[in-house]
Amino acid sequence: MQVTVRYTGMIQVRLGTERDSLDLPGTETNLEQVLAAVAEKRGTEVSRQIGDQHMVFIEGPDGTRRVKSDQLDTPIEDDASVLFMRPFAGG
Repeated sequence: MQVTVRYTGMIQVRLGTERDSLDLPGTETNLEQVLAAVAEKRGTEVSRQIGDQHMVFIEGPDGTRRVKSDQLDTPIEDDASVLFMRPFAGG
Protein backbone atom coordinates (compact mmCIF):
# COMPACT_ATOMS: atom_id res chain seq x y z
CA MET A 1 0.00 0.00 0.00
CA GLN A 2 1.40 3.38 -1.03
CA VAL A 3 0.80 6.61 0.90
CA THR A 4 2.43 9.97 0.20
CA VAL A 5 3.08 12.13 3.25
CA ARG A 6 3.49 15.85 2.63
CA TYR A 7 5.12 18.23 5.10
CA THR A 8 4.87 22.01 5.46
CA GLY A 9 6.48 24.75 7.53
CA MET A 10 9.21 24.00 10.04
CA ILE A 11 8.87 20.22 9.68
CA GLN A 12 9.56 20.57 5.96
CA VAL A 13 12.56 22.80 6.66
CA ARG A 14 13.88 20.47 9.36
CA LEU A 15 13.57 17.38 7.18
CA GLY A 16 14.85 19.08 4.03
CA THR A 17 12.03 17.58 1.98
CA GLU A 18 8.39 18.31 1.32
CA ARG A 19 7.26 14.70 0.99
CA ASP A 20 7.89 11.06 1.74
CA SER A 21 6.53 8.06 -0.11
CA LEU A 22 5.64 5.25 2.29
CA ASP A 23 5.19 1.63 1.30
CA LEU A 24 3.01 0.19 4.05
CA PRO A 25 2.23 -3.51 4.49
CA GLY A 26 -1.23 -4.87 3.83
CA THR A 27 -4.21 -3.42 2.02
CA GLU A 28 -5.63 -1.18 4.76
CA THR A 29 -4.09 1.48 6.95
CA ASN A 30 -5.04 4.36 9.20
CA LEU A 31 -3.54 7.60 10.51
CA GLU A 32 -1.90 5.85 13.47
CA GLN A 33 -0.01 3.47 11.17
CA VAL A 34 1.07 6.35 8.92
CA LEU A 35 2.44 8.26 11.92
CA ALA A 36 4.25 5.10 13.06
CA ALA A 37 5.84 4.76 9.61
CA VAL A 38 6.91 8.42 9.70
CA ALA A 39 8.45 7.82 13.15
CA GLU A 40 10.34 4.81 11.83
CA LYS A 41 11.65 6.74 8.83
CA ARG A 42 12.20 10.21 10.35
CA GLY A 43 12.33 9.69 14.12
CA THR A 44 9.85 9.75 16.94
CA GLU A 45 10.35 13.46 17.68
CA VAL A 46 9.17 14.43 14.20
CA SER A 47 6.19 12.09 14.46
CA ARG A 48 5.28 13.50 17.88
CA GLN A 49 5.46 17.10 16.63
CA ILE A 50 3.26 16.26 13.68
CA GLY A 51 0.74 14.43 15.83
CA ASP A 52 0.58 17.12 18.49
CA GLN A 53 0.63 20.30 16.46
CA HIS A 54 -0.71 19.79 12.98
CA MET A 55 -3.97 19.68 11.08
CA VAL A 56 -4.31 16.63 8.84
CA PHE A 57 -5.73 16.64 5.33
CA ILE A 58 -6.23 13.33 3.54
CA GLU A 59 -6.59 13.41 -0.22
CA GLY A 60 -7.95 10.19 -1.67
CA PRO A 61 -10.34 8.92 -4.32
CA ASP A 62 -13.33 10.45 -2.49
CA GLY A 63 -11.81 13.94 -2.35
CA THR A 64 -10.02 15.81 0.41
CA ARG A 65 -11.08 15.63 4.04
CA ARG A 66 -9.76 17.27 7.17
CA VAL A 67 -9.36 15.24 10.34
CA LYS A 68 -7.98 15.99 13.76
CA SER A 69 -4.53 14.63 14.49
CA ASP A 70 -5.92 12.63 17.42
CA GLN A 71 -8.35 10.70 15.18
CA LEU A 72 -5.82 7.91 14.81
CA ASP A 73 -8.31 5.32 13.60
CA THR A 74 -9.16 7.38 10.48
CA PRO A 75 -8.83 5.05 7.49
CA ILE A 76 -6.46 6.01 4.69
CA GLU A 77 -6.87 4.62 1.18
CA ASP A 78 -4.18 3.21 -1.09
CA ASP A 79 -2.42 5.96 -3.09
CA ALA A 80 -3.75 8.64 -0.74
CA SER A 81 -1.82 11.77 0.10
CA VAL A 82 -1.64 12.88 3.74
CA LEU A 83 -0.76 16.53 4.36
CA PHE A 84 0.33 17.71 7.80
CA MET A 85 -0.18 21.46 8.16
CA ARG A 86 0.43 23.53 11.23
CA PRO A 87 -2.50 25.77 12.19
CA PHE A 88 -1.90 29.47 11.80
CA ALA A 89 -3.69 32.69 12.57
CA GLY A 90 -3.47 36.13 11.13
CA GLY A 91 -5.30 39.32 10.88
